[in-house]
Amino acid sequence: MPVSDALLSTVTEALAELMTSVSVCDDRVLDRDIADQWLETTSLLLNRLSPADRRTLSGLLRDTARRRPVGEWRDDLLRIPEEFGLDDDPHELYCDAAADLVRRLVKAVRGSDPATELPGRPGRVLADLVREHGALHRRTERLLGPGVPGGVPCGADTGPCAAPRGARCDGCDTPPDDPADRPDWLARGAAAALAALRGADPEAPVPGPGPVRRTRFHSRRLFLETVVGLADAELALGQEPRIPPETGADGIEEYLENLPYDTAAAGRIGGLPDGVLRLDAVDSGAVWTVTVTDGAPGWTATATATGTATAARVRVQGSAGDLLLFVRGRHRPGHPKLRISGDRGFLDRWLAATAR
Repeated sequence: MPVSDALLSTVTEALAELMTSVSVCDDRVLDRDIADQWLETTSLLLNRLSPADRRTLSGLLRDTARRRPVGEWRDDLLRIPEEFGLDDDPHELYCDAAADLVRRLVKAVRGSDPATELPGRPGRVLADLVREHGALHRRTERLLGPGVPGGVPCGADTGPCAAPRGARCDGCDTPPDDPADRPDWLARGAAAALAALRGADPEAPVPGPGPVRRTRFHSRRLFLETVVGLADAELALGQEPRIPPETGADGIEEYLENLPYDTAAAGRIGGLPDGVLRLDAVDSGAVWTVTVTDGAPGWTATATATGTATAARVRVQGSAGDLLLFVRGRHRPGHPKLRISGDRGFLDRWLAATAR
């Protein structure tokens, strides 16, 4: 249904006035913590827009500001697009953030014992982590680019490498035999994947296991997979992962958005009883409710905790980062950073159904 220019202009103006009022409001009128939660939630919602929509909204907000008389209020309105990141390209930001995390991951595994167990993944070790992420990078690059420069791609997606003896193969998913060479193999694959992502149109159609089958799906996926992979490595090495609230929230939402497209998990979820799983981020006030009805999951996100907790069959509380590690199976029920109340049997069945 088309939206009239008058409606779009009015809604933009109302949004600008509200966002600016909350930003500059005296804490004697509005509690600063509450104001910050509202603004953070608004920012998260705006970040879901496509780059094109973000640019459009940025222009509309600036047009709204320019219609105001010159002065302090007009200046505050003009700062909204920058303060809420509307001028930033999420695709490029994801690529930059992923590059930084990959460097940290490579540094973490370099010189570490490849047989070190991953605490959140029974039966898996650091060598498996390197192989999985190297394979992810190469699959991403193959979707977007013609080939990996600097090596001899063997063309094998799985199984033994078919490159000539002595040649360096960067084009398949098989890591080098020598553990000392694997961190560099990981770094090369990531560099090739990120170069392909940066060189592609974010809105170009690209296959993907989720609702957004465009290039930008893969930059977000690579970043968030590296967030969890780095946490895996840090936990294995006795370090404490530090995942910012906004990153944890983004990871939870990406996981829930893609879950219905995981055919194996969808089949297992089909056997679950009806119920509601509630996730409460204690550091930001964000709430996610996952409702299973007739074997199909659906989810919603709200800004702050409300009285709906009593409707949940089971409730899990923790920081957004710890909740991300929980839904991804790294933190299990009973972890000291989580607080769980309600039907543990339903929660156990949900975790078993969604396990990867």
